[in-house]
Amino acid sequence: MGWHTRACRMASTTLRLPHRSRGNGSNSSRGGPGQSGHLPTAASGVALSAALLGAFIQQAARCEDASLQNQPKRSLERTVSRNSWERTARYCIGFRNSDVGMDIGGTVGKFVVLQRGDADNHVLSEERFGESGERERDLEVLCDALSGTLHFCRWKTDDTDAAMHYISLSDARKELGKADPTQAGSALGRMYATGGGSYRFADLFEKSVGWSFVKVGEFDALVQGLRFIFNHMPDSLYCLQADGIEVPAGFCNSCFNSGRFPVLVCNIGTGVSMIKVAFDGAERIGGTSIGGSTFLGLVYQMTSARSFKEAMQLAKEGDNKEVDLLVRDIYGPAGQEALGLPDDLVASSFGKLTRRSGKESHGPSEASIAASVCIMVTQSIALYACQLARRHSCREVIFTGGFLENNDIARRKLALFVQREFKRFEGEGRALFSRHAEYAGAIGCLSLKLHSEM
Repeated sequence: MGWHTRACRMASTTLRLPHRSRGNGSNSSRGGPGQSGHLPTAASGVALSAALLGAFIQQAARCEDASLQNQPKRSLERTVSRNSWERTARYCIGFRNSDVGMDIGGTVGKFVVLQRGDADNHVLSEERFGESGERERDLEVLCDALSGTLHFCRWKTDDTDAAMHYISLSDARKELGKADPTQAGSALGRMYATGGGSYRFADLFEKSVGWSFVKVGEFDALVQGLRFIFNHMPDSLYCLQADGIEVPAGFCNSCFNSGRFPVLVCNIGTGVSMIKVAFDGAERIGGTSIGGSTFLGLVYQMTSARSFKEAMQLAKEGDNKEVDLLVRDIYGPAGQEALGLPDDLVASSFGKLTRRSGKESHGPSEASIAASVCIMVTQSIALYACQLARRHSCREVIFTGGFLENNDIARRKLALFVQREFKRFEGEGRALFSRHAEYAGAIGCLSLKLHSEM
């Protein structure tokens, strides 16, 4: 039984945190045997709404806080050996003289490293580090303008406290202090960083890894990162066809001179920020609290998923039509056709749960619940983005942020919704995506660091 469970004994059984295997490709169950991955019936299906969003989420947050305070370090110590922490310490400390940009968000921390020659080969020494750190090899990109290769690394933000603790006790950190006693507890490298974690963990990084943060505003980092992508990584941008096939966006920095822009940037992370970007400037014009953490929070409470990867796997396996009320369910096929509306348009998310008789043998599957939540969040964001884009004369909406990582459902829905909404009003409009969307802030910090050294 994990430390999460011990901390949460007092919580409702709906908040059981240990993961249950979904063996043989079937959905896992949160109830007793024989439910085959389905939630409890009728009344409980409807009850998974306001109560979950209120009391249960608050209870879960309190339990998480308590468990982290009680033993954040022992949890990681059981899963990561001392030898592994030594390697992690040497890996992280080794970047103190490298060109690095960092973005520490509420859920995931990211950093981008520029490798220009053999002296920078240190970045290649590890593919995984610590409890959750990984170097994403499939995102590596050669950047001719910088005469080097960009490498992309990430870790779970919640692991930072414990990781810094073990790194500070490592032989690698002690050796660094012995080499220069005057630097034993101080910073040896300046890192440009953005995100809430650049403030929250600044002291920890300086004491443990020897990195001194030069803090960059999230807005500035994102805009600078996008401009860097437009200038030096245009192949990163793509559009989606109706069949889900990716096609080059044909978008670069010179496009701003064509008169077709500004563009709207919709950054979907923990929450959502909307930014209008023009050739000569940028401004934040809106945002919403319905974002990636909305999806995760609801799916965590309503299914057995305990990570973004698990939540997305459930959503991919599910069918939202099991729980969502569609326009055709209300008007019938003939009425839907007369209205000229697409057959997959959702009239009410979770609307079918209000039509259950209470005699069903089981409730909706976890997978369908996850799919419905993903589509509900995505549709809400897309609608708001399109309204702002039309108001500010933007024909292109560039979607970025961690919520889109490996999220085919969200990307396809966003592309379709933008196309439909623009066609209803002004005509043509496009949704654009970047293969490096999650790293835009970190790329911006790296760009600013490089400019500061010119």
